Amino acid sequence: MNGVGGINASVVGLLLAALYNPVFISGIHSWMDGLIALVGYLLLRTVKLSPFVIVICCVIFSVISSSLF
Repeated sequence: MNGVGGINASVVGLLLAALYNPVFISGIHSWMDGLIALVGYLLLRTVKLSPFVIVICCVIFSVISSSLF
């Protein structure tokens, strides 16, 4: 059973590495981008809004933040 736990941990590590490289390196350039992504994730998990609405809101906030900062 311990071997299966080790395999699960290694799979999770590989998935996190695969998420980090294309998403965080190419998509998040400033702390504001990270904050928008975090708020979008929290809205998705807690408020249970439609993913389409969350993406549209994140795009709007991103455009506003890029014009302000």
